[in-house]
This record gives sequence, structure tokens and C-alpha cells, in this order.
Amino acid sequence: MKDSVPTVPMPSNAFMTVIQHHAGGEACQKLTEGMQECVEAVQKSGKPATMVLKVKFLPAGRGGAFIIAADVDTKLPAPEKQTSIWFADDAFRLHREDPHQHQLPLRTVEQTPTAAPQEVRKVS
Repeated sequence: MKDSVPTVPMPSNAFMTVIQHHAGGEACQKLTEGMQECVEAVQKSGKPATMVLKVKFLPAGRGGAFIIAADVDTKLPAPEKQTSIWFADDAFRLHREDPHQHQLPLRTVEQTPTAAPQEVRKVS
């Protein structure tokens, strides 16, 4: 919106000054926490994350006063869901082991004491 009032150059940090002081620094704290959450999630998952700062400006009556509301929203990648493998039999029931695979007759073998180690001789 343009009007005939001359504009005064704003300092380059005007936005950051408002965000730093808004609600006692709450917006800055939420941005910092959100950034850490995003970095951790991206590092763990290898997938992208986003963080959005939404600032709402409302008139507070006449005289140039404003109400400012800031909201920080993060969208983190969903963690990988754990999967498992199951096998179906002919009746469509699920089993942990393949019902069509023959079982091997495996058994535990007793260990017997071995003879004392002998010195190895070098042959030239």
C-alpha cells in the first residue's frame, strides 16, 4: 500500500529485531528448537525437513499500533517403519518360517577337549 508519507530507511536488522523481542524472545526460541529438530531428523533419516515462520500482523485500533503473532511450524520426515518377513501356507496363514521349506536336522555338537598345542617347526 503506497501513500504520500515519505519512507524512512529501515535498518537492515529490523525484521530480526522484531522477531528477537516478540513475546519475550519466544519466536526466536521456537525457531532455534525447530532448526535443531530439523537438522537431527534430516541427519538421521537422510530425508528433507522444512521449517516455516508465519508472522501475522493485526491492527490494534487506530494510531499505528499493531498486534503481532508469530508461529513456527516444522515438518519432519516420518521415521522408517520397522518391517518383518512372514510366510504364507496353503491356507493363507502367516508363519515366521517358510512352511514350504524343508527343515534341516540340525543339532548341537558337544565340544571335546583338544590336545595341547604343539610347537610348529620351521623346515629350511
